[in-house]
Amino acid sequence: MKPIRLSQAVLVAAALGLAAPRVGAQVPAAPSVESRYQEGADLRERQQDAQALAIFQELYAQTREPRALAQIGMAEGALGRWLDAEQHLSEAIANADAWVGARRQALDSALATMRAHLGQLDVQTSAQGAEVWVDGRRLGSANSPLRVVAGTTSFEVRAAGYASVARVATVPAGGLARESVTLTPTSASGVAPVVPPHVDLATVPSTTAPLVAASGGGTRRTLAIASLVVGGVVLAGGVAAWSYGWSLTSDYNNDPACPAPEAAALPAQCQSRLDSARTMEPLGWTGMLLGAALVTTGAVLLGTAPRESPGQSVRVVSGPGEVGAGLRVEF
Repeated sequence: MKPIRLSQAVLVAAALGLAAPRVGAQVPAAPSVESRYQEGADLRERQQDAQALAIFQELYAQTREPRALAQIGMAEGALGRWLDAEQHLSEAIANADAWVGARRQALDSALATMRAHLGQLDVQTSAQGAEVWVDGRRLGSANSPLRVVAGTTSFEVRAAGYASVARVATVPAGGLARESVTLTPTSASGVAPVVPPHVDLATVPSTTAPLVAASGGGTRRTLAIASLVVGGVVLAGGVAAWSYGWSLTSDYNNDPACPAPEAAALPAQCQSRLDSARTMEPLGWTGMLLGAALVTTGAVLLGTAPRESPGQSVRVVSGPGEVGAGLRVEF
């Protein structure tokens, strides 16, 4: 969002209260530190808040004073960085020193103004370990309310082993918005297939019973069926990939926060959506073409396979703890 100034009343109160010298019995800071505080306050009065913020951040790294943290929160609020502003100002008030305590009323008023620009977003998903990201920044885990800037918010849900999903939510100021998101596993099952150990059927005591006669063109039929099955899976995967890429492109085009793709700089969520679409759509076309070719090949092989030969048969094999299928070929 574009930076938004704090309300005029709060800004005037802060300028008068926060730029004042220290009061009470608090030990004054070293002159060099105090001069930096005054420099930052002067920049705030001239509305050069970004430069003032850099000074107050340096002071906080040096002194760890709640005073510096409060000034950081006020500068961030003036720049419209509402989440950071609320966090830093709340922390400064919670750990108030004499300087913060003397200006508590002005700081509380500024904090209320900051909170008026915030709401909560509750993203519900069944994916384990899912996280919510906004503008390339991790807000926290899904399935619990998170603080966000009120208004139209673009967010992304990420989880290991799942394709990320980008959405747009409208969050009311001071209210709660709930979104339900379904994440799709990046593989069919998300679990590596278990390959059974090789068993030599000749060494296993077994009983056999005829199941179905294999044709004399058994090898060709086997290849045909394999080609049909694999081709169908690849074709379905290609359709799914292309559809997902198309949906990402549609979401990008319909998102007012996303500029034209040729823009010099794109928001993080827009760039992620565009990169994924550029990957998935060509992958989908490749899968559809390859799957169609395999299905066509399987159909041709199946249609041209020779008729049944009595020299081959397929039998069910059962033994102690084992059930399987074996192919016996006789000449």
